[in-house]
Amino acid sequence: MPRSKAVLQTGLLAVSICAMSLCASPQAQDTIDSTQFELSNATRDLDDPISNAVVMVGGGCTGTLIAPRIVVTAGHCVNHSAPMSGLPATNDGGTDWEMPGQWYPLFDYANGLRIRFGNDRNNFQYTARAHFYNHPGFADVIMLGLDKPVPLSVAIPMPVMTEVPGDRNPGRFWRGKTFTMVGWGGTDTTSAPRFRQKATGTYEDYPHTSFGTRRPNQMLVRGAGGTQVIPGDSGGPLFWSRLPGTFHATRVLVGTAQGTESVGGRYFVSWGPGGTDGGGNERPDLGAWYERVLREGVDWQPIDRRLPPDTENIAACHTGDLYALTGNDALWRARNLGEAAWQRLRRLPGAKSISCGADIVYFQKDNRELWYITGSGDLRQAGRPHAADRIAATEDPTLDFPRLWALNDDRTLWENMSSGSDGGWDRVGRPYAARDIAAVRQALFAVNDDGSFWRNTERGQDAAWVRLGEAPVGMQDLAAANDGQSDRYWLVAGGTDRTLHRGRIAKGGDIPEQVQAPASKIFRKPEYGGYRVDWCRRWGNDCGKPAADAFCVLAGYDEATAQSSALNIGDRSPTYVIGAGRVCSDESCDGFARIVCRAD
Repeated sequence: MPRSKAVLQTGLLAVSICAMSLCASPQAQDTIDSTQFELSNATRDLDDPISNAVVMVGGGCTGTLIAPRIVVTAGHCVNHSAPMSGLPATNDGGTDWEMPGQWYPLFDYANGLRIRFGNDRNNFQYTARAHFYNHPGFADVIMLGLDKPVPLSVAIPMPVMTEVPGDRNPGRFWRGKTFTMVGWGGTDTTSAPRFRQKATGTYEDYPHTSFGTRRPNQMLVRGAGGTQVIPGDSGGPLFWSRLPGTFHATRVLVGTAQGTESVGGRYFVSWGPGGTDGGGNERPDLGAWYERVLREGVDWQPIDRRLPPDTENIAACHTGDLYALTGNDALWRARNLGEAAWQRLRRLPGAKSISCGADIVYFQKDNRELWYITGSGDLRQAGRPHAADRIAATEDPTLDFPRLWALNDDRTLWENMSSGSDGGWDRVGRPYAARDIAAVRQALFAVNDDGSFWRNTERGQDAAWVRLGEAPVGMQDLAAANDGQSDRYWLVAGGTDRTLHRGRIAKGGDIPEQVQAPASKIFRKPEYGGYRVDWCRRWGNDCGKPAADAFCVLAGYDEATAQSSALNIGDRSPTYVIGAGRVCSDESCDGFARIVCRAD
């Protein structure tokens, strides 16, 4: 692995090094001489939620968790024998990508690419799977979208540096700086370490010349004591810390390992301003890419339990109670925001919509009268906002009663801080495309006619709406609830098909919903870690189908259904023995010409 690492308080420097994971395109890395890669200065990394943001991608690449559902790694780590989904290859300098910065299904891995958390290869703590990818174009860096948010008790996402502090000249700013590199590479090219490794390095060169071309978004780091990046470190982080001696608490990602050099490692920087390389090719602004993808969005997750039949409206309270109003005027309740069983509570004659604030359930009747349920269960009228179409209520620490919002028929937005009395309504704006609203503490949310989802923290002022992505497909109703902390809340969406989704505001939270991957895939001249896959799973043993099965599992499939050999290729195309973590470069080494993988 790379043996230099640095931490920064405000950013991330992405580094991707061709590692022993599902790496592709041998031309994207320098020729490896096993005698050069003794990581004499490498040490075992710590095992805690901050350190465990550095993950194993697939079978051996390294990556970094930078949002609850996003890992950044090297592009070549997920592009082995063929381009993903028919799109151009991820190699630096390759053909331009369609729609850089957009999320695409990771179809090359039927069950998702494994992302494993923890410091012990023999005992990982947690496993997630990546189903989507996001690429900036013309850079060997890629973001992977996970199937679920990673708990903070497992790993804490690392901040990313997206610009050099003070807009200073990068070369002058980084001169003399020390970094830390972390990765799953071994202490040489043939070993696979049980524990994740780290090492230090210093700034050497920026912009860096690689493959004969000067790159405006690559930096060279010199490893301390001859330390170098090796297979297994690809996609690993380059960390920097502003405060010497406080690395663990102030680390920031500033680069992603892309390849090895005779002095250390080559990294794609996260703060790269873009520009034109020595060959006249435009390079992306990586800092802008990180900022765009990591902007806040809603991470929607489905809830297994469905809404009661004929549900017309939902409401959520900060106690965790979720309410549903059905077409026969019945009020239902489910604890734990819809995960518990539904219980029918009572009828609300004439009710057409409901809301909840400070544990008080409000409902509006067909005749526009606004009512609420008292603590003793009595029904009392609060007023009659005669033009209101949707009502939202929320607890407000500055008031002794809920704050109310109304979305009128003409799409004007009104606020009431007088318990819903008719004289207490004030117009605050006109979100002309909103079709439903919800409120929690100081935040107001809206779903527009086009399915877009918005937030406003300035009391509904027209200029303060911020788009957070898309609402779940088929969303009909919206509810919001605080979880007891002023800065954290849940969003709940009810669908026309009675489905329920629960959402959190998170960086990079607008990853698409999961899609179905192909049931089988043909890998021609399959590669692993930048090498052809060896015919045997272990050195000279478990040859043929056992080795093909092992490759398919690493690629996210269940097993191999067919395979064919490529004999005596080791001297021309070295092979990687998956079960041994070793490279065979002898003429007698055999590989695969083709593997067909199948998913159940």
